[in-house]
Amino acid sequence: MDDDRRSMTTLMVVSFLFAGAYLGYTYYMGPSQEELAAQEAQAARAAQAARAGTDADADGQSAEGGTGPAQHVDPAERSAQERTYDLVTDDFAAKVSNLNGGLTSMRLVRERYLDEGGVPHQMVTTDNEQFYPLSATLHGVSIPPDAVYEVEQVSPRELNLTWEGNGFRVLRNLVAGDGPYQIISTISIENLGQEERPVRVELGSYHYVSRDDESATGLLSFASRSPNISHGICAWGEEEVTRLDREKGMPPAGQPGGHGFGGNVLFAGTENSYFASVLAASGEPAARCRIRATDRGGSLDEPHGSLFEANLIYPRVTLGAGETTTVAVLAYVGPKDNDALVAAGHNLTEVVDLGWFSIVARYFVALLRYINGLAGNWGLAIILMTFMVRLLMLPLTWKSFQSMAQMRMLKPEIDKLSEMYKDDQQQKGAAMMELYRQRGVSPFGGCLPSLLQMPVWFAFYASLSTNVELYHASFVGWYTDLSAPDPYFILPLGVGVLMHFQQRLSPAATDATQAKIMMWVMPIMITSFLLFLPAGLCLYMVTNSVLGMSQQLYIQRRLTTKEEVAKAASDESAAEEAEVEAEARASAEAAATDAGPSSVLSRTRPKDKKKKSAKRRTRRDRS
Repeated sequence: MDDDRRSMTTLMVVSFLFAGAYLGYTYYMGPSQEELAAQEAQAARAAQAARAGTDADADGQSAEGGTGPAQHVDPAERSAQERTYDLVTDDFAAKVSNLNGGLTSMRLVRERYLDEGGVPHQMVTTDNEQFYPLSATLHGVSIPPDAVYEVEQVSPRELNLTWEGNGFRVLRNLVAGDGPYQIISTISIENLGQEERPVRVELGSYHYVSRDDESATGLLSFASRSPNISHGICAWGEEEVTRLDREKGMPPAGQPGGHGFGGNVLFAGTENSYFASVLAASGEPAARCRIRATDRGGSLDEPHGSLFEANLIYPRVTLGAGETTTVAVLAYVGPKDNDALVAAGHNLTEVVDLGWFSIVARYFVALLRYINGLAGNWGLAIILMTFMVRLLMLPLTWKSFQSMAQMRMLKPEIDKLSEMYKDDQQQKGAAMMELYRQRGVSPFGGCLPSLLQMPVWFAFYASLSTNVELYHASFVGWYTDLSAPDPYFILPLGVGVLMHFQQRLSPAATDATQAKIMMWVMPIMITSFLLFLPAGLCLYMVTNSVLGMSQQLYIQRRLTTKEEVAKAASDESAAEEAEVEAEARASAEAAATDAGPSSVLSRTRPKDKKKKSAKRRTRRDRS
């Protein structure tokens, strides 16, 4: 039994390690440098045919004529030139700079995205003109660094920006899209000269995040993940979606421009757990995208934060005299809301990373949203959905818990065999297997169904951990934000306590060390992992544990009752047989010693005995 117990324990530990590896990869890992190199080589080959011209080099010059050597502009004078203009909808209030048409501010005004003080969530995290989201670099146009666009406020939802010089006229139109969190940016470049001029358009999404915001908080920060951990993202090729975190996004040696991907680029942008700023190519796909992360602030050894850059790069176009080229981009700047992403199109739902089991997780997300539409409370929706998933997995969990309950009932007999064959492991193993065979119990019957459930639970976990609907969603009491950790740690501690008692219901390990690990170490470890995770996830864990314990208790009680009934019937049958045997012996003795009238008794007693036996058989049949 020790060997079998070790095998079961090993299987459970492997399951936990697999779960940890999955969550670690989902949350913390990205493609390796070798994978990035292979992707970039593939991208270079795919983009070669679509690309005409070369990238701007490190100092800002370009093969298309570039901006030339950088000219110094006094920051104070440049700042004094800046004016901002509004784009306002029911979903956001944005401000656009007249310096380059980039966003200086983008606040989400819906109630869900207000903080405790009623301040809207700010999507723009940069304050440098060069890194305003939606800013454009027009290679070959040679716009001077002190240029200012003329701005026309067409309506609260639309702006026109115009600049003319160096033989070009540039018109930028920014208009709020029909769907939430959308801005349509159209850039038209007209060649006013008499000679052919090559130009190329590049638009950028920029996001700054501090080290403190990216770092998890709390004493056990190693077990939690900050929702502010950011990535650069690019969708390119047939179905390639590349995400790079800070470390992977750092430019490799010899490539200061960053990581480039190309061929049929759909979108590029920056993201964290709940929000994204993405530029999607309207009309024809862009030629390339580029992702880069650089350290900013502080010192080289201890930078204060990171700047993420994602650029959408269009191919070079040669304009003849009087010719115009136009590039249109849909900018989605807002939460990773499924309805809004679907409305935006361009396959933007891919910005939500649901991990390995995304096919299943997408159905869970849709189901959770549907249940919330009926229940009107996200916490209640999580509870109901957990119950529904438990019901769906009932055939597997029933088999698993039934096997564990049967193993627990065999423990007294297993202990006897362990004591009997304590010096002969081979004989003990054979005796154990014979006991399992006689009782129809499989020692691994509880493990395989659990392993088969793991993809479903991982998909459910991913659907909760990436669901922006939980952002600032209230449940009851102090649970006003299911995307934030439980402020009083009630739910994580509840998970640990429930897990401890659930282990008490499971078959106890014969090895004392194994028993302590499963009874105490595992619950403490899981609790520590949950302390700083979103309360919505902890609510799911508590609900799942309560349902699991209830099912386990029911199955165990049912099997115990069945065993007691069988034992009672067996005892009654044995007692009746003993009584019949005793009466038979008494009759035989009486026949041998009695005479006269006793012979009459000897002739009548067998009939009475037959009647009693028939009555007992009838009672047994009824039972």
